[in-house]
Amino acid sequence: LTWYNNSENDTTVTVTLLTPGGTQTFNFPVEAYRRGGIALSGRGLTQGVLSARVTAPENIVAYVSDYDLPAAGVAASGAYTPGWGVMGTPDGGSNIGALAGVTIQSNFSNVISIYNPNSTVAAVTFSFWRTSRAQGDNPIQNTQVVFAQSRLDVALDSLSIGIPAGETFSVTYSSGSANITLQYTSVDSVGRNQATGKKADGFATAF
Repeated sequence: LTWYNNSENDTTVTVTLLTPGGTQTFNFPVEAYRRGGIALSGRGLTQGVLSARVTAPENIVAYVSDYDLPAAGVAASGAYTPGWGVMGTPDGGSNIGALAGVTIQSNFSNVISIYNPNSTVAAVTFSFWRTSRAQGDNPIQNTQVVFAQSRLDVALDSLSIGIPAGETFSVTYSSGSANITLQYTSVDSVGRNQATGKKADGFATAF
């Protein structure tokens, strides 16, 4: 995780990590117009998928970059280890949002991740807008429940929404009064972490 203090004042950046083993918090002083960061490996965190909330009294920009490692016993020189990066969501998220270009690709991880930082459950209603739909057609809808102060990964190819692989579509969401954050990530899963010689990166973007 990296951040940039976009103000003329020194500040303290607070990083709150939601891990499979619970929540951990770190504080970092950052001078005016300086950048900082934290490598999550070596911090004693429970392994698995995490969510991070990065806050400060001053205006900051936050970014995350993720890189795979080779599987045990696989040489790094020929391993397929994709990476991706994404900007943080301003102001901790919103109760509505949209993403204009989403594709379910065969043999890819096509995932929408939801983080609910609130103390109450969030009911998240997705609307999937097909490019091929006729004018006036209603979108395909699906609702997911995300418990308080927790995260949920939604694999698009397991939702049975009737959109074929390779078709680009748009996704909107609403979550009542709960401000939440959503991220779409797509990575080629074939031979991931193995000695395939493949060179490719993943893709991620916030709603």
